[in-house]
Amino acid sequence: MGEALCCAALGAILLLGAVYNVLLNSLFLHGLVIWTGPVERGNALAAGVAIVGVAVALFRRGAFARRLVVELHQEQSEGEKAEFSVTAGGQVILPIAGDERRVEITPD
Repeated sequence: MGEALCCAALGAILLLGAVYNVLLNSLFLHGLVIWTGPVERGNALAAGVAIVGVAVALFRRGAFARRLVVELHQEQSEGEKAEFSVTAGGQVILPIAGDERRVEITPD
């Protein structure tokens, strides 16, 4: 399961990178070659530089780092069953199949 998830994540990253490069190259191609008006060319090049700048800033601030997500889900039915799960780096850590824990919380 872990190997399949790793390959799927790698494939998603490669696909995302390919789409990003195609769109960014298309924008620079329009700014440098296709469009002839100076305003259009300048706007396309400025937008391309801004897109690269935002991507670099996001990368430096850790926006693409792996995250730990703790999710709590409470049913609004008669039994008010609550479930939680923990996901780290895209892999579900808890709940483990067959692992059941009871926690009772009393309202203040």
